[in-house]
Amino acid sequence: MMREWIPIAKFASTQIDDEKIKVQAEASICALIGMKDWQPKRIGTFTIENSNWRFGAPIGAFKDGSLDAVACIEVSEADGIEIVWLCSNPVFLSVEGNAEKWLVKGIEVIVGK
Repeated sequence: MMREWIPIAKFASTQIDDEKIKVQAEASICALIGMKDWQPKRIGTFTIENSNWRFGAPIGAFKDGSLDAVACIEVSEADGIEIVWLCSNPVFLSVEGNAEKWLVKGIEVIVGK
């Protein structure tokens, strides 16, 4: 599903005349390339307290069967949850929405903030 996002964002960044959409598309490309190259290390084990465990995971926001936004998070015993990358589906670049905000809000609810 996400494999189509980079070509869509590249198309939008070069072929659409709206400057706001071009900027959003270029930001999407940057985030998507970062996500593709993201390789979080798994350290320690969560079964042993104070082992300074850490791991990474992708998390997505779906609406009506469509993947609206994706975040790459790193979870650690010491730091909790950190959002490393966050990107909306570039299909919706010209559509006003708040998928990223909903995804961040969901992460905050999970961690109790």
